[in-house]
Amino acid sequence: MAFSLGAMLLTPVVGLLHTTREVWELCDSDRARLNALHATLRHVSRKLTSAQQIIALEARPRMPANLQFQNNGGQLTSWQHNPKNLTVSYSEDKESGLLADNIDSMVFTGLTIDGKPTKNVRLMRSIQCTVSVRLSRNNQEIKTASCWVTLRP
Repeated sequence: MAFSLGAMLLTPVVGLLHTTREVWELCDSDRARLNALHATLRHVSRKLTSAQQIIALEARPRMPANLQFQNNGGQLTSWQHNPKNLTVSYSEDKESGLLADNIDSMVFTGLTIDGKPTKNVRLMRSIQCTVSVRLSRNNQEIKTASCWVTLRP
């Protein structure tokens, strides 16, 4: 009788602990994805402030986004988003590595001095970077954030 009573009392507690663990894992996964989004934008905005010359800017829908620039010291720096494996890689001179994962999309937009989009790297006076992540909840919510960096002449 005591065993049956104990089992009846512990069954809902075990179910509650299991549900709590699942919610914790979902929240932790979403937090990690949002941290990757903001860390990527901080990295891009911090590094682009030293850009002397934009070498290449490629941003087409569902294609790898790529931004490459040369800084004051002559070093080449670039970011590349791979939409197939949802990663952003970063390279500076000859060193490269993974910057962030679970990045759903990354778009670079070159802007002229009056804020109009341009593909001509010589006319670019600022760069807008927009990054999106898909949260792991059931509704697959997409969170997007952007940064703008004004290039020094």
